[in-house]
Amino acid sequence: GVISLFNLHFVKTGIVNKEYGKLLAEAKNIREESDYGDFAIVSREDAKIQIEHAERFIKEVENAIGE
Repeated sequence: GVISLFNLHFVKTGIVNKEYGKLLAEAKNIREESDYGDFAIVSREDAKIQIEHAERFIKEVENAIGE
């Protein structure tokens, strides 16, 4: 529900670029797979990429809140 509301109120209104809605959904999918998947393995490189995406996401949201 949070991702849908984020997209509705921030992405669709143009406050946040749609790229960040996609990054949020991707992070959720990876987290769910690693938490609930039987044989999910997240590599160090995949984790590093997700951290970089999270940092970009946070900066984008901070900029949006500041406006």
